[in-house]
Amino acid sequence: MESITDRLGKLKPQNGNSSSRGSSPGRPNPQPVVDFTEYINERKGKYIGRDGHGEERPFIPEEELSRYWSKGKVNEICKAHNPHLTIKFDVVSKLCLRLFSILVYLDKVQYFDILTRYKISDAQLPLPEVPPMLNSPAYEDVVQGFLKHQWLFCPLVLNEALFTNLHLHSDHILPFHIENTIKDGKPTRIVKIKVNRLCDRLNAVSYSLPRITTGRLS
Repeated sequence: MESITDRLGKLKPQNGNSSSRGSSPGRPNPQPVVDFTEYINERKGKYIGRDGHGEERPFIPEEELSRYWSKGKVNEICKAHNPHLTIKFDVVSKLCLRLFSILVYLDKVQYFDILTRYKISDAQLPLPEVPPMLNSPAYEDVVQGFLKHQWLFCPLVLNEALFTNLHLHSDHILPFHIENTIKDGKPTRIVKIKVNRLCDRLNAVSYSLPRITTGRLS
C-alpha cells in the first residue's frame, strides 16, 4: 500500500518550484509579493501585543488583510508565477485569508493548492505542529517557515467562548496592552488590559484576565 509520504512525494507545487523566499525562478514578476511584504512591514508597527513569555510582538489583524486583498491583487499574485496559479478569490476571502497571506509573505504561495487539498484553512490556524500529511522532506522549508511566521498573522481573537480550558502556544500573540496591575501575588497576577478593537469580539473596553504564562493562561 502506498504510504502518505510516497503520495506526497508525487505532489508538486503548482509551479514546480520549492526554492527559498526571494529566489523563485517560477515567479518572474516579484513586485506583487514585494508590495504585500512592504504593506505588512508598514502596518505591523501599528499593532503590538504580548506573547506567552510576556514579550512585546507585532501582529496583523484579519481586517488589515481583508483591506489589502482585492480580487485584482489575488490575480496579480497568481499571474506573477510561471505557469500562472489558479486560486479562487472567494476561497481566499471567505476561508483562507490568513493562510494565503502567510504563504505570500513567505513567497511560497505555490503551495496553497497542496495545503487546501489537505483541508488546511484559516479554521485550523495557527498550526500547533507539523501536520502529519506534510511531514515530508519535500515540504520541510515551507512548513518550518509557516510555523515560524504564522504568529504575526494569527493574533488571539477574544470572544465569549474563549476562556474555557484555554491552552495557548507560547508564541501566540495576545492583542492587548496592560493598563495597570490589580493584584500582584503568587501564583496569580491580575491585571487590567485594553484589547485591540480589531481583535475584540466581547464588545467591552477592558477586562480582568489571568496572568499569561508560557503556553497557556492560568
